[in-house]
This record gives sequence, structure tokens and C-alpha cells, in this order.
Amino acid sequence: MEGQTREAGRERLTITAARETLSLDCGWLFHLGDIDSPVPADKHIAAYMANKAGWARGAARINYDDSDWRQLDLPHDWSVEGEYDPKNYLDNGFLPRGVGWYRRHFALDETDRGKHLLLRFEGASSHCTVFVNGHVLHRNFCGYTPFSVDISDVARFGDEDVNVVAVRVDATPIEGWWYEGAGIYRHVWLIKAPPMHVAENGLFVRPVKVDDPEWETIVEVTVENASYADAQAELRLEIAPAPDAPDSPPLAAGHSCLPRSPEDRSVNGALRGSVFVPARSSRQFQYSIPVSAPSLWSVDAPNRYALRASLDGGDVVETTFGYRTIRFDADRGFFLNDQPIKLKGTCNHQDHAGVGVAAPDEIHEFRIRRLKEMDCNAYRCAHNPPAAALLDVCDRLGMLVMDENRTFGSSPQHLEQLRAMVLRDRNHPSVILWSVCNEEAIQGTPVAANIARAMQAEVKRLDPSRPVTAAVSGGILNDDCIADAVEATGINYQLPLNDSFHAKHPKVPVVAAETHCVLSTRGVYENDPARCHFASYDHDVAPWGATARETWRFVSARDYLAGLFAWTGFDYRGEPTPSAWPCVNSHFGMMDLCGFAKDAFYLHKAYWSAEPFIHILPHWNWSGREGQPIRVMTYTNCREVELFLNGESLGRKKVDPVEMAEWSVPYRPGQLRAVGDGAEVMIETTGAATSLGLEIHPAAKAAARVVPITVFAVDEAGRRVPTADDFVRFEISGPAKILGVGNGDPSSHEPAKASNRSLFCGLAQVIVQATSTPTQITLTATADGLKPATLKLDIPSLRSAPAVAPARRRNFITDWRMSPITPTPPDVRQDAIAQDMNSWERIEPGTPQRAWATARGYAIYRAETKLSKSIELRGGEAVFHAVGGIADVHVNGQLHWKDVSNRVLVPIAPGQSRLQLLVLLRGDDASAGLAGKVELIAAG
Repeated sequence: MEGQTREAGRERLTITAARETLSLDCGWLFHLGDIDSPVPADKHIAAYMANKAGWARGAARINYDDSDWRQLDLPHDWSVEGEYDPKNYLDNGFLPRGVGWYRRHFALDETDRGKHLLLRFEGASSHCTVFVNGHVLHRNFCGYTPFSVDISDVARFGDEDVNVVAVRVDATPIEGWWYEGAGIYRHVWLIKAPPMHVAENGLFVRPVKVDDPEWETIVEVTVENASYADAQAELRLEIAPAPDAPDSPPLAAGHSCLPRSPEDRSVNGALRGSVFVPARSSRQFQYSIPVSAPSLWSVDAPNRYALRASLDGGDVVETTFGYRTIRFDADRGFFLNDQPIKLKGTCNHQDHAGVGVAAPDEIHEFRIRRLKEMDCNAYRCAHNPPAAALLDVCDRLGMLVMDENRTFGSSPQHLEQLRAMVLRDRNHPSVILWSVCNEEAIQGTPVAANIARAMQAEVKRLDPSRPVTAAVSGGILNDDCIADAVEATGINYQLPLNDSFHAKHPKVPVVAAETHCVLSTRGVYENDPARCHFASYDHDVAPWGATARETWRFVSARDYLAGLFAWTGFDYRGEPTPSAWPCVNSHFGMMDLCGFAKDAFYLHKAYWSAEPFIHILPHWNWSGREGQPIRVMTYTNCREVELFLNGESLGRKKVDPVEMAEWSVPYRPGQLRAVGDGAEVMIETTGAATSLGLEIHPAAKAAARVVPITVFAVDEAGRRVPTADDFVRFEISGPAKILGVGNGDPSSHEPAKASNRSLFCGLAQVIVQATSTPTQITLTATADGLKPATLKLDIPSLRSAPAVAPARRRNFITDWRMSPITPTPPDVRQDAIAQDMNSWERIEPGTPQRAWATARGYAIYRAETKLSKSIELRGGEAVFHAVGGIADVHVNGQLHWKDVSNRVLVPIAPGQSRLQLLVLLRGDDASAGLAGKVELIAAG
């Protein structure tokens, strides 16, 4: 981008450099289990160095031997890779948690010296400590909140001085009562910015409607000066259309780009001004850009724009936003762009079949598209801030969002977690509500009200444009409870409580923040307690819940209710209420863990969709039950439906818009057909499965790196067999891999990370990932007794975020001690030298040892290191790349070389686990010393 220009009205914008936002997802090394590195009780030096900067112990050490660690790419969830065990935590789906370590090696160019350098972690479950080059830089105590680590002061530059990031992730703390996963399960980025730059999340766009069609675009820019001198720069703000093509990936937050041509649409706002920021500080600047007749963002037409902020020192930052108005009215509910709209929402956790919580961006999009197919228009992030990619998708596809904080509290740490969510997410037009908590035990008390007021005040300081709510399950009618503190009240379950609260607080907007809790299993129509399966007739509910019918009849009849968020859109691992082992996931979803529709999907589509359709349940494969009555229902938005069995009418019925229509039909194999006003559907009795089938799910994008593929079985006539349970094996060819598998069975203990899976009620899912593009991938499915299926995926060249390549790991001995220079040779056999931390200087070979500039004589260099496993196994050598002066080299207490200089090689025999090096050096000028690095190289 250096030196590129473009015309912006009558002004010419020149970008001399740009910040870089680089993916750090690939090439991590992983070790499952903790690595203890206790301080030896009898070693003074170890105790002395135990808490010194840059001297992290164990796997956090810069030269720790990670050569036998597993290599993987992020996102990663190690819990979903484990085995189910009834001894594990029930609400984590009986999967293991524990501790894991990650390490990443990367190089920074010399041209990066002096830049502001950040690592941004989007999420690591649950608690983690981040070390960089042996320095502990950050501790995070929430697995859902993004955080950044400034590495500017400890970064190394050049090909030889490789940077090492080590992350200890402790997943033993439990933050929720659902499956939380374990590991660095979201993206990691390396951000390089000029010293004078827009602060992270420092660009806030708040469109304000003045008078139709005029808008003021209020822009707050926080500029940070990381240098040690005051600085002034010219700031330019510019509005242009955001990329709207379906296959255009959203830009990462803070991603830099050249301004696009503004001729596409009517919006073309720009502003230029000067900013001054003192050294080592930041300042916030506010501007207003008038805009006329922008295209509005809505659920049906999610028009978005991009605001770019550029500083003439080279920093360019872009964020997307939308022009829209929101309003919660205590009597009339929710308004979007001054039009009333009922929130038809679902609550959702973030895990998916095959991948756990490490969901690729494409899976987030797949899930939102599935909800849109149901005519769902709202998404509650339960109960934590979501992945950034999910909000990007909601912006692009038109899905309203309740963005929810994880931990409730007003301590500095709690407020910092809250700020992280609001600052990151406040530019998303999809976000309409901030939720500070869910079902807190103290929610009915004045203490909860105090905390909520403090949290709401912090939110409003950062974003005055959206209301704050809390999802409350009890105590809501108490005086001075949490509901008295927030602007809008969310009520979980207890439907009649909405009316009671509205009567007591008629001026407070209300939303049914969590409803339903209906128990059902995809493709199952009779309860099976042994398998923990529930029938799909909207009958069984949790003790605190209500059926979908009861809920929708209540909510749809009340204008004051802004809408509802049903529990849940998708099944999720853990919380198998009311079941226990062997059940490993929930039953509440309108879709299963794979995103396959349950019958509840179609019931809600009947409530929410305007386009005529009919769905028949159950399937029509009931061999052995001939003549017995089968409960047949149609879920439809048609006014009347006539049902036919093998061409014979079973009667025409008016459809209750909530209860739907049903028949009791004596079972006969054949064809069941339903005909309504404007819609018709047919299901058939199938034969036995004879062949497998594979297809890309219609809600998935075929031109993507990650593609969920549906697996099914068909009979001789090509009809899908809804009861098939065949065990299917997968093979993949091309530059690709299988990310995971699933089938939606809540009691299946088959592994998620595998190349096989049983069909459950006729379906399974395999998720494939292309490792490069463009490419062709071939997936083959086989099963005993069935004809195989093959699916070819032609994946075009896809744009990806620039990435940081893993650096070649080189093992340098970096911790050396240098004695004072003396005129006569010191005694190399002194035992005390290892304990002297005052007169002996710590030096790093390859950097000048300044003592030789003014002194001549003799000095001892001493180092001791643990050898890598590969050297211990095969042997190798220690290479002194450059020795200035004349040296005697002692190895493990024995003289090995005498009177050597320049490049020195020390052989290491196999079987050694530690190496002690002592160099007695005579120097006659300033070039003396360990002028080059000392490297350990394994044989072979």
C-alpha cells in the first residue's frame, strides 16, 4: 500500500504506510497437561531468578524444548477431542477439561522496530497466562472476553532473534453450566501499528437521525501516542460503502485498507482535522459528519457502510457500521427504523458438532443462515460475549443481537471485562441490547441493583445509543431489585410474571429474554428414557419452562412485549436436563447440534414466516405398527390443510395459528400428502437403505474453506431413509482435512474428531476444511452393505487475512554469566561463581560485551542448559558462531578446547540431558567476548 493514492472529492489522500493486522492462527505447538517447574530447594540461583523479568520457568521459557509438541492451527478446543467419562463434569458434556500449553514462534523484521506491537486474543477458555520471550505479560480470567497484549517492549527483531509466545490455559475453572470447551478457541492476531495510531477499538461510529433523510454521523476517535515525544498528525475520516457481496469476507476489526470508490452509493462523507497527543498517552476526539439519505440497515436489507480513519503517519483503520434507529417502547415493544418489529429470537451457546467451541467463521455463518431460514430475526448470545465473526455475520445477514456479559460485578476486574465487550462490539448495527447478566442469585436484592447501576453507567459512558438490560428469573417484583436499575427488563420463563411486572412498572420496556425449554430429539416421536430421547410433539418441557405453543400464544398477544428469545436455537453439549449419563448434550434446541432441523424448527417457521409452507410430522416409516394410530400433525401458516393417505382424503381442517392441526391416522405404508392454500408437501414410506448420499447443506457456502456436509442414506428409489443408523466411514483427498463429525444424537459417545460416524435418524454431518485454495476436494463415504457416495468440491481462490509464518525454531543458549575482567587467569574451579549474581554480569552472546571496551585481561563465561530430547537421543553439537579473543572451552567440568577462537564446535554425545559450558577467554581489544550466538544443533 505504500505510496498509493486515490482521489477523494477534490482532495488527494496519500497513504505512505499502513498498520498490519496479521493472523497468528497457524503453526502453534500444543501440549496437553500442565508442566510443573518447581524451584529447586537447594539452588540459590534458581530462587534468585524465580521472579525476574524475562526469566519465566518451564514451558514459558524462551528456549524450552517443544520439539515433540503437537503442531496445530487455531481455533482449537482440546476438550472436544477427549473421551466421554461419567466421572467428568456433567454440564461440560462429560468431556475432560484440565490444563494445556501453547507455544508459537515468529520473527519480526528489523523494520518493525519502534512500532506499536499487539497480540490480540479473541478468546481462550477458561483462564490463561500469556508469556512473550520469557516475560509474563497478561493474565486473563474470563474465557469469553477478548484481550490484547502489548509486546512492544519485549519484542525481538531479525531472523535469528525469534519471538516465542507461550500461553498456559487453565480450563479447570468453571464459568458456566454448559459446555465451555478448553483452549485457544478463537482467533489470535498480531497487530503492527505506527507509534501514533488509532487505539484498539478506538473508533466509535454513532449515526443519529436528525430529520428524514438527514443524519449526523457522530465519530469518536481515540488516538494513542506510544512514543516518548509529543506528536501531532492530520486525521482524515471518510465514509464509503462496505463490501456487500455474499462471498466478501468481513474485514477484521482494525484491518487497514485503501478507501474504496464512493460512487457506488449516495453516501460520500469525509472530514479532515489535526490531532495532538502528548507522549505516552491517548486522547479522544469527536467529530460529526453529515450524511443525506443513506441506505438503512434492517433485518431484510442489512446495508452497511465503512468508516476509515487515517493518520498521516501511516495508520489506517476501518470499521463497518449501519444507519438505523432502534427504540424500545414500554407499551408498543421494539421499533427498528421507526417500524414495529416483534423480536422472534433464540438463545444460543457457541459450540457445534465436530468442532466444540472452536467454531470456524464459516460455521458461525452457517448457523445464522439456518436461523434465518426459520425466519428468526434475533439472537441472544448466551451467556457471554460472542465471537467477533458471529457479529460480523449478523451485520451482513440482518440478525438482531442481544450481546451479553459473562460475569456480574462492579469490581475493576468485572468492569474491565464489560468494557472489553462494549468497546469491541459497539459499532455493530446488529447489536440492539447490552445484557449485563443472566439469572444472578442475588437478582432480587438491593446489592444486585447497586451492581447493575454501576455496570449500566459504565456501558452508557462507552455507548449511549443502546439500552441496557438484565435477564432475570426471580425477585423481579421486589423493591430496589436489579429490574429497578436497568433501562429495559428481560424476564426468563414465568410468563405471567411479565404482566405483573408491566403493571408495576408501566414505563419500563420488557422483553421475554428466555422462554420455552422444550425437550425434543430430532426424528424421535416416542419418549425413550433408556436412550434419553424425547418425542418431538412440543409436549415435554423442563419444570420451569412452557411449550412453544403456550409461549407464542402469550407473547404474540401482548404489544408491550418486545418479543422473545427461545431457549434454544441449537442443541449444545452439557446441561442434559432432565437427563444424566449417558446423555451428553441438551434437548432444548429447535435444531440439533449439527444444525439439522427438529420439528420445532418448522413450528416456529409457521409462527414467524409469511411465505406459505407445510411440514408433516412424523416420518412415515412405521413397519410393524400397521393399523395402529399414529399422531400426524401439520405445522403450517396456511389457513386450512387437507391430508391425504395414498390419495384418500383424511379430512380438511382449519389450522389454529398456534396449536396447528392434527389427525389420528391408522398406519398404512405409502404416501402422506398435505395440501393447503398456497403450499403442498408429501412424505413417503421408504424401503431399506441401499446407498449413501452426500450433499453440501443449502445453508452452507460451497465456495468456502470450511464446509459442513450432510450424510444420508437412500433406498432403491432414491428416497431418504429417516430411520437409517448405518456406520459411515469417510475418506478425503486433496489439500484438505476432516475437522470433525456429528449426528445430533444426544447420547452418542462416538468421538467428534474422527473419520467415521453413525447416522442418527437418517443423518450425520462431516465438516471438511480446505488447507489451500483454489483446490478440488473429493469426499467419499462408505458403509457396510451400502453403495458408497462421492462428493467433489471445487473451491475457488479465496481471500484470506495476511498471516505470520511460523519461524524456524533454533535452540540458542541465551543465559550466560560473565565474570569481571581480571589481569590474571581466574580459577575456573571456583564453586562460588555459580552463586555470584552481583559482580557476574548476565550477557547474551551475539551482543557486545561492553566491559571489553575499557579493560583487557581474562574473563570467564559460564552457562548451563537442559538439552533437547532430540539431542539427548541422537547427540549433536554446540556451535559458538563467533568467539573474539583466545578461549579455553570446558565442557561439563573438563577442558575440551584450548586456545581457540572464531567459530568453535563442541560435540555432544547421545545420552546427555544437561550441558555445562565454561569459557575462559583472554581479550586484548574491544572485539573480545562471545561475539556470536551459541547454538545447540541436533545430529541428523
